[in-house]
Amino acid sequence: MRRSLLRIPADNAIRRNFFSLRVEIPLVPATRSSPLRASSKVPTTSAASRMSVACIARFRASSPIGHGSTRTSLRAPKFFIARATAPTFPSFFGPTRTTATSRMDGRRARGFYIIREYADVRRVAIKIAYDGGAFHGQVRQPGLRTVEGEVIHALRRARVIRDPKEARFQSASRTDRGVSALGNVVAFDTSLAPDAAARALNAKSRGVWAWAATEVPEDFNARRARSRWYRYTLTLAHSVDALNAVLRLFEGEHDFRNFTRDRTRTRTRIDLARATKEDDSVAIDFMAPSFRWNLVRRIVAAAQRVESGGATVPDIQAALSQPEKIDFGLAPPEPLTLMDVEYDERFEAVRDPTTVQRVDSILTEQRRIAEFLMRLHEKFPGGGRVSPSRDRDDRTFEKRDFSA
Repeated sequence: MRRSLLRIPADNAIRRNFFSLRVEIPLVPATRSSPLRASSKVPTTSAASRMSVACIARFRASSPIGHGSTRTSLRAPKFFIARATAPTFPSFFGPTRTTATSRMDGRRARGFYIIREYADVRRVAIKIAYDGGAFHGQVRQPGLRTVEGEVIHALRRARVIRDPKEARFQSASRTDRGVSALGNVVAFDTSLAPDAAARALNAKSRGVWAWAATEVPEDFNARRARSRWYRYTLTLAHSVDALNAVLRLFEGEHDFRNFTRDRTRTRTRIDLARATKEDDSVAIDFMAPSFRWNLVRRIVAAAQRVESGGATVPDIQAALSQPEKIDFGLAPPEPLTLMDVEYDERFEAVRDPTTVQRVDSILTEQRRIAEFLMRLHEKFPGGGRVSPSRDRDDRTFEKRDFSA
């Protein structure tokens, strides 16, 4: 039988379904019986080809059997490659609608793979509270449990964010190990509403509590706060007047190089440094737009040293005006609490009955333990009823030597 050949004019390459292209073949499992060649040991194979559409379906990709520490079992049929390689070839029926682009022969070309776009992404700020004694500080550290690490882990588990860098995650204040907070702030991008994101954080976090939230502008920076408020708590044994005589010296703008571990940014402004008497304690409040590293704890140490007679007011004035190194010591971190961080935006309280029940349960247990320990203390000779205001860390601070 004679076979007739269909002749197609050579000047019309499209009607012949021929084209020239650079083929990018992805890593696709395929069954093969022939030995592996050198080209099969690379993730992709690039070649300048001239082939017909019919040949495309019969084209067989190289099939690497080992890449990294994984070995792939190759059981795909021979013609499965047609489905895998089809996205890499140009369309004969016009441009393909895509949202991604790829580079082909040095020119921008339309790609096939689609990148999902999140249309309803907003920036959310959440106020959090935590006990500093349960964490190794606020900033993330490899291998240690930190506040920031716990928050990010909880947000990921709740699928509030996928990646902290992609979500532009930020923290307002970087508290030291042992320093607690009632009003620190974290900000990130998410598709959830502020109250929903806060409740999701509470559901997955351990030791960090979200109690207020708000939606903020896209360019919101958690580090640029209007004001920060720290409180250091002492026992009633301290003199409020003696402490205030020293604390007033720190108000205003000064060079605090002798009162901070920061060696590059030592000049700042403190709006308020004042001691007041509470019901069962003495509270020292500090307010400023920002604080340098260890600044509050070193000021408290200096004020207590003057109160106890170990230093004088002129010594403090000299430390604020002279560049010479003068060290008044460092107060313990446990009595220090970040009370609040203020912005122009208004935060709304989060309604979360489940978290309220969890906090109530913890509070009841802590009261039971405190009552047991006070009764145990009474059993020892010389042991009396202990006031809740007596703080072990504060007593340790009073006995500490602050000599330079």
